[in-house]
Amino acid sequence: MTPARQEAETVARVLEAFGNCEDARAISDVATQCGVPEVLVRSVLIVLQPFGLLRETNGIISRRSEVERAALRSIARMIRANTVLITDWTGLVAETTRAEDVLQRGSRFLWTIERRRLARDDKDPTSEEKISRVVIKAETGDHSPYFLMFFGKHSQRFQLVGGKVESNEGPLDAAKREIDEEVRPAAPQLEYQLSGPSEDLDFLYQSTRTGAFTKFHVYHFFPTSVRGISSRLPPDTLRWIGLDELHRGVTKDGKCRILPEPQDARPLIDLLTKAPVNFHTTLDLNSSEKKSGERQVNGFPTFASAVAWTLIAFVAVVATIGVASVFVPPWAMAIIASFLTIVFVFVLTAIGVITGETFVSFSKWVLKWSSTNKDN
Repeated sequence: MTPARQEAETVARVLEAFGNCEDARAISDVATQCGVPEVLVRSVLIVLQPFGLLRETNGIISRRSEVERAALRSIARMIRANTVLITDWTGLVAETTRAEDVLQRGSRFLWTIERRRLARDDKDPTSEEKISRVVIKAETGDHSPYFLMFFGKHSQRFQLVGGKVESNEGPLDAAKREIDEEVRPAAPQLEYQLSGPSEDLDFLYQSTRTGAFTKFHVYHFFPTSVRGISSRLPPDTLRWIGLDELHRGVTKDGKCRILPEPQDARPLIDLLTKAPVNFHTTLDLNSSEKKSGERQVNGFPTFASAVAWTLIAFVAVVATIGVASVFVPPWAMAIIASFLTIVFVFVLTAIGVITGETFVSFSKWVLKWSSTNKDN
């Protein structure tokens, strides 16, 4: 047995000594039983302390529950068998709400235990990161401000263009690199000038990349002479996000969240509100929505056209039946009426598919109209 395995066996024996007895025990007694120094037993206690196992008072380990003893024996067996529960410590999608995902990767395990730590009012950051962000601000025809944001594959949220400052680069270089990586693929004609200085903000929140409660020092850069970005962008990667969406922390369609979370967003919203417009092409977001790859539901106008076509089809069928009834016998009339009914049903179906509208969409339009008027 190698020295490393001998040490693992020693720790396993200590855990089993506690796991096989529910009564309170002195640390010195366990050390004697296992033939190990008392300092080793105390080291095991320190490692297990965050998990609430083996609580010690004045050198005495308190009485252990059935579950606690079973957990100690399970850990001892995993140490002996060299079992590894979490094999992925590089994956950077940390956030999870499903218990079965906690041990899927290290970042998710860290996310879960950090959430528990924060819930106990331990607010000291585990990590620190430097981030460069680029503020590209435009306006619609009614002078409403919008900001270009990128969907982060790790955070699974829309955020200002930018990312982590790597160890071999400065904040300005990182900002330029992130523009090329995140914006230029969708805007190959992009032109801008970027120098500095930056406006810096500090944020404290849990990283959706690593899972750690992190202090983020964020450098915000404001490029000038920005040109070559369309109102029409690939919605899965780039979007123009308004202040109302930032306040809510979610996009207008309700499908994607936005960083930072609403409770942390006030400093950033203040900064963005004061930022100058640096993309001077007026945004036509309604046009971009209509031209996107997905069929869009525009509400009542399309619904009205569907109703109109339905009425036209109905009148045509009734007129045809009326005219036919004058010239054909009753048995033939029954066949014609059946055929026209089938045609009418197919016409209705086609109209519904082509327009993409139903009574449900009309209801959605009414609700949207009501909500808009209520806000105003």
